[in-house]
Amino acid sequence: MRFSIATVSLGGTLPEKLTAIAAAGFEGVEIFEADVLAHEGSPAEIGTMVRDHGLEIVAFQPFRDFEGMPEPQRSRGMERARRKFALMNELAMLCDRMNIDVWEVIDAAATKPFGFMKFQPGPGLGGHCIPIDPFYLSWKAREFDFWTEFIELAGKVNENMPYFCVEKLHRALNTRGKSLNGARVLVLGVAYKADIDDLRESPALKVIKLLRAHGADVEYHDSYCPELPEFGLSSVPIDDHRSLAAYDVVTIVTAHSDVDYRAVVHDADLVVDFRNATAGIPSAGNVWKL
Repeated sequence: MRFSIATVSLGGTLPEKLTAIAAAGFEGVEIFEADVLAHEGSPAEIGTMVRDHGLEIVAFQPFRDFEGMPEPQRSRGMERARRKFALMNELAMLCDRMNIDVWEVIDAAATKPFGFMKFQPGPGLGGHCIPIDPFYLSWKAREFDFWTEFIELAGKVNENMPYFCVEKLHRALNTRGKSLNGARVLVLGVAYKADIDDLRESPALKVIKLLRAHGADVEYHDSYCPELPEFGLSSVPIDDHRSLAAYDVVTIVTAHSDVDYRAVVHDADLVVDFRNATAGIPSAGNVWKL
């Protein structure tokens, strides 16, 4: 009996695929996002359907709803996601060193006709599931004299991203003959991901802390997070985008959909975009990307 196969390897609806997989003698199945989106049903309902076919879910690839995943797939999914995000973040740093646009590399990889799940680099990981929970598994593994080196390595890469981003801000300012020390910096977005108000483990908080340590005068805008008490900051309005010209650099750390990034590119003197929010927007050479 063969162990597992990915749903993207077959054609048809998800129930048809599961029937074919079970008939072929597989024990497990890897459920991919395209099949989840095409199928009307919750993750729990999909899990029941898989079990009804006598199969086990080996990997559950959609990472937007960890809480909806059945265990132990949730733990496996978090650990895999952590490694994949770390790989993309490390690739971003390598592309920066090689003067290659990492976003063009990702778009090229996405032309693969099947089996591709798009992970994007960024300023770091936030929330609880991906940056924190895998370490529980790492801690438990040590009770059995087992060291989960991939989890530890992924953690190091992801936790280094805010430092890399601040260093890139420094380089961008240097092209204007300026330093971080004394620079006026506007951070766009402080929640850990777009269009939510959750600040847990947000990389933006680390970026702000590092910028202040370098002597920068930091302000932020985030309609979802009006206050940052730990920094004594309140979100500043940007309704009049001409005010962006008052900052030495505007950096996009979290790309909320309610921000007019075209106006940001047009009115800010210097933009450092860590989320590819400015993709496709013409610029006057004033945009730096991750």
